[in-house]
Amino acid sequence: MRRFQSTQSELGGALSLTSSPTLSFETPFQPIGPPCNCRTGQLLNVNDLAKSLQANRLTIAQCLSFLESVYLVRRINAWHNNQSKRLIRAPKIYFINSGLAAMVTDIPTEDWNEARVCVRRLLESFVIQQFITQAGWTNPDLKIWQYRDKDQVEVDAVLTLGIHTWGIEVKLTSTPKSQHQKGLRRLVERSGKNFQQGIL
Repeated sequence: MRRFQSTQSELGGALSLTSSPTLSFETPFQPIGPPCNCRTGQLLNVNDLAKSLQANRLTIAQCLSFLESVYLVRRINAWHNNQSKRLIRAPKIYFINSGLAAMVTDIPTEDWNEARVCVRRLLESFVIQQFITQAGWTNPDLKIWQYRDKDQVEVDAVLTLGIHTWGIEVKLTSTPKSQHQKGLRRLVERSGKNFQQGIL
């Protein structure tokens, strides 16, 4: 446990951004950790992230690539088909380890009710990663995407196997409502007869 805490401290202490686009294992890039976990489950906009960190865009892009290469973050690309013209094509970014993301976010459990937006994103990250993990050993051909259109209607996860399509919507609630299915209904319209099932 002590070694784990030490490693996390070293990781956090070593992560600080400079304006240099050159990145190596010795390059400090600390501020990118918290912004990534706070944005987990959100559309990735490298320009906005660089602006919020007051850092070089290329440096941010390289830092993200590094974090992907060491399996800390993952990009989920947008689902689309030939008939979909109003879709947002930007990927979403997820912390792969939602426990690590929660730790870096530093939200005490007693504050979770007040920090529901962040907790919901952490839950979504956990669920998405579980689907990816299960798909990896059950059917490697199963692909996972996300859906959002220009009306801001979204589906957290779109699973495809060939032409067959499933939708997964993650909600932090014990009382799902009809409006929570809005994204799934839109996915049905977009995928047509290829749609297999929606899960809320």
